Amino acid sequence: MSFLFLSNKELQTITGKGEKACYRLISKIRLKNNKDNGIPITLEEFCEYTRLKIDHVQQALRK
Repeated sequence: MSFLFLSNKELQTITGKGEKACYRLISKIRLKNNKDNGIPITLEEFCEYTRLKIDHVQQALRK
């Protein structure tokens, strides 16, 4: 299964952080990419921000 957009729950799975910390992370990624609130972040934007490889993130989401 391939993910295009990431939700807060998925970020919690990937990062191991709590709900509020992941909401803050989403806000920072949105700010960096000039997105309004409510617009989802993409897997690519998350990986670019965190400098993680897309393959590793996708693998973590499959587990």
